[in-house]
Amino acid sequence: MSAFENKIIIQQLEAAFKGSLPGKTAHQKLAHPDRMAMLELQQIQNARRGAVMIALSENKSGAILFPLIQRSNYDGVHSGQIALPGGKFEKQDLKLSNTAIRETKEELGITIYENQIVGELSNLYIPPSNFLVNPFVSYSATSHLHIKDEREVADVIEVNLDHLINEWHAKVRTTSLSNGKQVNLPSYEYKGHIIWGATAMILTEFKMLLTKKPS
Repeated sequence: MSAFENKIIIQQLEAAFKGSLPGKTAHQKLAHPDRMAMLELQQIQNARRGAVMIALSENKSGAILFPLIQRSNYDGVHSGQIALPGGKFEKQDLKLSNTAIRETKEELGITIYENQIVGELSNLYIPPSNFLVNPFVSYSATSHLHIKDEREVADVIEVNLDHLINEWHAKVRTTSLSNGKQVNLPSYEYKGHIIWGATAMILTEFKMLLTKKPS
């Protein structure tokens, strides 16, 4: 894409953020059939707060990309999963957008400034880890250089935004949970990686915003 076309995409995205978010409707598309009913019953007042970042940037060829990470294997419910960069809110962050900025820097070495935040998606409760997560979207007209934290990040997967919009189609697949249980879940596949759960739900809302017709 040209710089002009990319500018139009970001302007349309900014405009979409000013309207109503698809939130629950989007999340339902990639949620386990039992999950949404379970969420209605959850008492999330005591949930831990966290934030993630969809860090858009433009490469030398003019494509808009964003990174997903594969988490390192550890003794936890999200071990080895595909995720967006992000993590737990700390008091020094003051606000959740700063959490997303800090964690993206720590995990991938990417510097994002407050004025590069395009918008905020609907928050999402994640029952297995008791996190209420706020997803943010940022944009840089220059390419991000990834310097991953080897302790937390096993791999970095760059996703082409155009591919997300036009090529990602949800499909029910058999997925292994951290406890070894296998369940059938709606998910995406990208370069051999299966993207499911909260990450897939967040990206579905993002995709719906990107394809939302201007009012």
